[in-house]
Amino acid sequence: MAALAPGAELDEQATRMHRQLQEPLIETLTELGVPDPESLAEMINSVVHAGTRMLESGQTPGQVHSHLKTLLGPFVAERQAAEATGS
Repeated sequence: MAALAPGAELDEQATRMHRQLQEPLIETLTELGVPDPESLAEMINSVVHAGTRMLESGQTPGQVHSHLKTLLGPFVAERQAAEATGS
């Protein structure tokens, strides 16, 4: 049981840190009126991790940025249009 305690403590610490990183994003998504901001924040986190793996595997920052623009561009455009029309 003692051998499991450090792992459980580290898991709890990692969960707490993850939540602290997610909170500002969730708050922003909530302010934008995005449905289910917690789930979308998790998806964004996955995209960030994928970008990191791409960089680690040798893609250039420019390539990764281009992929992110392709993926997130429509979302940003939709949000900007919604703000412009007040919806």
